[in-house]
Amino acid sequence: MSPAGAPGRERERDPAASMALLRELVNDDAAQEYAEAHRRHAGSRPSAGSRALLLLSVALASGLLVTALVQNRAIAPEKELARQQLVERAQAAQAEVERLEAEVETTRQELAAAQEVLLSQSAEGNALADRIARLETQAGYTAVQGPGLVVTLDNAPGAVASDPEDPGRVLDQDVVAAVNGVWLAGAEAVAVNGVRLTSTTAIRAAGQAILVDFRPLVPPYRVEAIGDPAAMARAFAASASALELAQVSEQYGIRVTTEQAQALTLPASTALLPVRARVPRPAGDTVAGQGSASPQPGATTGGTP
Repeated sequence: MSPAGAPGRERERDPAASMALLRELVNDDAAQEYAEAHRRHAGSRPSAGSRALLLLSVALASGLLVTALVQNRAIAPEKELARQQLVERAQAAQAEVERLEAEVETTRQELAAAQEVLLSQSAEGNALADRIARLETQAGYTAVQGPGLVVTLDNAPGAVASDPEDPGRVLDQDVVAAVNGVWLAGAEAVAVNGVRLTSTTAIRAAGQAILVDFRPLVPPYRVEAIGDPAAMARAFAASASALELAQVSEQYGIRVTTEQAQALTLPASTALLPVRARVPRPAGDTVAGQGSASPQPGATTGGTP
């Protein structure tokens, strides 16, 4: 004990005690912040009902996608089958057309043979036979041979023939321009890719194809014209058709070539010739229209003079 009246010694403070208080205050604040963050995190989590709805939506979308894929795979064979059937029908129709054309050609030959026999029995018959031969040649009814000019049209390099919007494709109007040009240059007979042109031949587009006398053709398009090769070449080069084709070639890259040929063979046309005939009425027949045949309208000309 200290002597009475002596001032006592002061108690030393523990530094750890003061730091403990500070740590306690800091820990309380951190605990509160962690608790607040936990509450916020727990509040942001979807409820059980929301999670179930989300899973249901995902499952429904997946089911619809799988169903669409299955249906597409199921329909694809049907589309291919329908396409194949259309191709087979088109091929069968083309084969039937070729058979009928061969039959027509055989009948024409038989008719020509019978006609020659009948007309050769008199001078008048021989003169009529010569006239018929000239008319048949002009009408494209018989095959012809001789020198001439060939104008070839082809798509631009790299052009997509199946794309109707590709400007590098040869159009039906380009073929018409070439045909009109050779007619005006003095052609006596014209054919495009072996199809003989007549006064009723039409040249038009049908989808991605060019039809000549209702036959689809593919490039290159070879326009053959029988006549004087040199004279036709000069006249064609100076024609408006040649100028038009040159502009198209320069602008879109379509290839246009012209060459003289010393021997061309153009087949006879297989198209039906227009019939404009009237059978005279017997004398004394008063019935209106009896014994007469109404003239049939002719087809629109295409690419002919």
